Amino acid sequence: MIDRDKIKRFDRFINEVNALKTLDHPNVIKLFEIYEDKKNVYLVQEVSSGGELFDDIVAHEHYSEERAANIFKQML
Repeated sequence: MIDRDKIKRFDRFINEVNALKTLDHPNVIKLFEIYEDKKNVYLVQEVSSGGELFDDIVAHEHYSEERAANIFKQML
């Protein structure tokens, strides 16, 4: 859910969302649909149970160079 007031260029946002809807790759969370009302935009995405990178960084306090390189490689 995204607050519409936080979207500066709605036309660009919609173009980006439409591009994301066309992606189909095992390492990219699938975007299925978009819904909107007067206050919010709702993105329906694939469920990902792996957790968030930020939470993992906080839990480990720091990463070794090897771990950081491995995560960065996965992101690329």
